[in-house]
Amino acid sequence: MNKPIKSSIILIDNILYEIKKFTRKSYAEKLEKEGLASSAATITKILTFIENELEIKIKFQRNGFAKIIESEIESVNFEKYHNYKNIFYRVNLQNTMLESKSSNQFISFGFETKNKNAEYIKPLLEAITLTQKVKFTYKSFQENTVKSYLINPLFLKEYLNRWYIIGETEKTENRVFAMDRILEIEFLIKKFTPKMLNYQNIYKDTIGVNFSGTKEKVVLWVSEKQYPYFETLPIHHSQKLIEKTDNGFIISLEVVINFELERWILFYGNKIKVIEPKAFRNKIVAELKETLKYY
Repeated sequence: MNKPIKSSIILIDNILYEIKKFTRKSYAEKLEKEGLASSAATITKILTFIENELEIKIKFQRNGFAKIIESEIESVNFEKYHNYKNIFYRVNLQNTMLESKSSNQFISFGFETKNKNAEYIKPLLEAITLTQKVKFTYKSFQENTVKSYLINPLFLKEYLNRWYIIGETEKTENRVFAMDRILEIEFLIKKFTPKMLNYQNIYKDTIGVNFSGTKEKVVLWVSEKQYPYFETLPIHHSQKLIEKTDNGFIISLEVVINFELERWILFYGNKIKVIEPKAFRNKIVAELKETLKYY
């Protein structure tokens, strides 16, 4: 699986970030240089893999250059691509660090999270695919008491280097649990009937893990100095530039307004301002006024 992913990354990154775009010939030359298969048949298979697995359609145009084909209905969602890319580079990095112990002194990671219970990822994924129920005891940040849950595991998600399991409990649907708050876990033989929900699609309109709510258009002003960072690292795949103003840029997002989006807005301070919707703008203003009471 590593080879088609690497070949896909080379092509998609070229389209997204490079000025000089690949033709079939130059793409084949790049693949050959990287020690990857580069025949015409192989490139066709790579394009099929990208369309089926990453949900991105690419064609080599009449002018010879590769281009991502966008739908008239909705914009291309690159989230699955970025997930594949992150996993690919993490595995390669892990292998490099295992092969060369001295490399540890030259690299620092952005989070000190211990990834407690990361060993549950594989068995939880198996439980999801085999539709097996899971039972665990759990201690949330908000409550001091330990509670027991029996869930139908449905989806795994990582956010800010922390893993979450989304599942149906006996009382509620689509409850989100932080995996590092699980104390004891038991994988049961008992099966469940999964609901036919596409969580990839549910999360495509969401920043973070809290996906309850409806998608709304959020319009933001971003300062001139901050915008280059937003341009190269968008807050969300739906981010679009509306216009440039005298002192910044107006951008829009099509997202669910949730706790994580609110935290991101507050994180950027005076470098960002909510224009619409009005209710969300008022909520941010109220939060900032409340914060000022502590200064």
